[in-house]
Parts: sequence; structure tokens; C-alpha cells
Amino acid sequence: PPIPPPQAESMPLPPIAAVEQVWRPGHWNWDGSGYRWIPGQYELRTGQTLMWRSGQWQQTPNGWAWQPPGWM
Repeated sequence: PPIPPPQAESMPLPPIAAVEQVWRPGHWNWDGSGYRWIPGQYELRTGQTLMWRSGQWQQTPNGWAWQPPGWM
């Protein structure tokens, strides 16, 4: 089945932390029988990297595959 459009969600203020954080928007996750919405959340920066890669769905020869977000 096609991937549903993203759900509307509001981004809360980030929690107070000593480490940089980035908002990771929610996304649909395929659980084997249907799509389930994973709400957005803040992610703490890990290591010395400063670049954030957003998650996205990519079409592959075997169908759609979720490419998770993360620090690069």
C-alpha cells in the first residue's frame, strides 16, 4: 500500500540539555501488516559530528524502504 501523508504534529520546545539537539519529525513505519505513526522527538547530538540527515522513504527495486535519520 502507498505510504500515507505525514500527520500534522506540533514541535514542542526542546528539553534543557548540555548537548545540541535536533527535532526529528514523526514518520510512518511499516510493521509488516500496515503503517504505524512514530511521533517526532528530539535527538541528542552524538560524537563530534554536526550534520543532521533527515529520515526519508526511498523507492528501491524491492519496494519502499525507510532510511532513518541520524547524525553524520
